Amino acid sequence: MSDLKIRHTHAGPDEVPMFHQYPGQMEPQQVYVVLEPNVNPPVLYVDWESEIGQPPAIPMDVYYGKAYRFLVSSGHWMTGDELDELLDTIAPIARRLCDHYDERWDGNNIVGYFNPDIKSVQDDIFQVENLCFIAKANREVWIAEDIIAGEWKRVVRDYGLTHESTDEELFEAGEKLAAEVLSDGAILLEVQTAMDSIREQLKLDAALDDEDVEIV
Repeated sequence: MSDLKIRHTHAGPDEVPMFHQYPGQMEPQQVYVVLEPNVNPPVLYVDWESEIGQPPAIPMDVYYGKAYRFLVSSGHWMTGDELDELLDTIAPIARRLCDHYDERWDGNNIVGYFNPDIKSVQDDIFQVENLCFIAKANREVWIAEDIIAGEWKRVVRDYGLTHESTDEELFEAGEKLAAEVLSDGAILLEVQTAMDSIREQLKLDAALDDEDVEIV
């Protein structure tokens, strides 16, 4: 059976390492389990889609069969330990697949493939696809701005935020807010982005107040 290097996330149970959402996008980027059987030793890891668009562009190594991606439908919400457990579950199947990997010249390029004449190959590919499809996050994950939207005044009051709050004060307030949410069993993402937005809104409010004073 082929040797296999598993590249774990090494993220903790309170971290969501594959969550990436570009500004202006409504959804976070898709997450894949990636198997690269063409290197020695073969590598198994999780990664997020860097391209924007639906469907996303296919990387060249995937197009030429030298890497295989399996969509993890809930991957962007899963914690580091959940993703690492998924990799460990898939690893024995990935090793079997690598045993049946080969490359050939197709007249234009060297392409990789798993031997289609071996029935277990298709069964193993289906099993990996299914494991990735059913993998779920066991913790609730919230986006900070979504939470703050309904409790904006409370957050400002409880954490003593003003339009003059420093970066350090915002960071400390964000840490406290994340800890508060974590105590309820959930994980809070994009905290500092939300803190920055609060300060900008407070600056705008302060500027408007100053204009009212000048008019009077």
